Amino acid sequence: MNFSTNVVLKELDDGLIILNFSNGHYLETNQLGKTIIEMIKDGKTIQNIFDIISAEYAVDRNIIEDDIKNFIEDLKKKNLFEYD
Repeated sequence: MNFSTNVVLKELDDGLIILNFSNGHYLETNQLGKTIIEMIKDGKTIQNIFDIISAEYAVDRNIIEDDIKNFIEDLKKKNLFEYD
């Protein structure tokens, strides 16, 4: 999992802005999105992220997995992120 070239991350008090300078696409996240991005930057696998978030939140694991997958797909659609 890698951020696309020309992508800049800007921390906010309650989240993060991810901006691709080459295409102008961006995404503003909440605190959970920021946490997921930090885990990605730390080299965690998608499975590790599922496990960590599932342990922290009292939500059905399938919902967590779907939400994280959708978040990553949104990043990919905006050319902010590359995931094989």
